[in-house]
Amino acid sequence: MRKILIGLAASSAMVAAMFGSAGAAVVPNVGPKADVAAVTATAVRDWHNHNEFHMNGVHVVGDYALFQWYGGESAGDGVYKRVSGEVWKKIVVGGGEIGEVNLTQYISSKSIAHQLCSKWPAHYSPC
Repeated sequence: MRKILIGLAASSAMVAAMFGSAGAAVVPNVGPKADVAAVTATAVRDWHNHNEFHMNGVHVVGDYALFQWYGGESAGDGVYKRVSGEVWKKIVVGGGEIGEVNLTQYISSKSIAHQLCSKWPAHYSPC
């Protein structure tokens, strides 16, 4: 019995370390902090009617941003484009993985799509 309890405690600690208290993995943001903050604020504003909407990593390259979201029993990816300064416009937000090839349909740059898809932790890449 003691071995089972120790195993459960170790498993719980590992899950807590991976997912934090909010229940989602902590994915590092990539890109200029001001751009990441502006994209996050725009997405939160766009989703203000969805109480369970959470961001799970934002990657910004130039005038494009790719982010992961989750809420309730759903999750997916979104793409935003800078229209001026810190103003960002939603290009697409959907459920599931967007994929690098599909991403190039929205931003028409293979190089930027590849950069946006890079540096995500294993098992959390939207591409």
